[in-house]
Amino acid sequence: MSRHYSRDPSILSIVDIVEQGSIRVPKVYNDYFNGGADAMITSRDNVDAFTRYKLRPRVLRDVSNADLTTNIFGNKVAGPIGFAPAAAHRLAHPDGELATSRAAAANNIPMGLSSWASESLEDVAAQGKGNPYMMQVTFFKDL
Repeated sequence: MSRHYSRDPSILSIVDIVEQGSIRVPKVYNDYFNGGADAMITSRDNVDAFTRYKLRPRVLRDVSNADLTTNIFGNKVAGPIGFAPAAAHRLAHPDGELATSRAAAANNIPMGLSSWASESLEDVAAQGKGNPYMMQVTFFKDL
């Protein structure tokens, strides 16, 4: 069963996404998505990295022909952004990575798939429309 979600105009930052997730997703899943390893240094670094981006308004400039496209792995994509690999999308949405893949395809952006995905690589890639896909691979070692 596929559901369609429209954009929420109140979500303008990573903090807004985290706040909405705490309302919309069961606590156990929310804690999983917002958790991090060890002292959560990488998680904090990721949020800090996004807060460094600033939109600088350019008043009275013609932006009707702005082109953000770029090439990734030989594929022309809509812009220099994509979905990073993250585990178990189905915890947040019943269609899991299939929904994420459809969104990536609809917006012509790349998608990374986690080794811990809740959908198969083949099923996820089948949702694509020429946008590039990558696979994050986790190697395990018996100790």
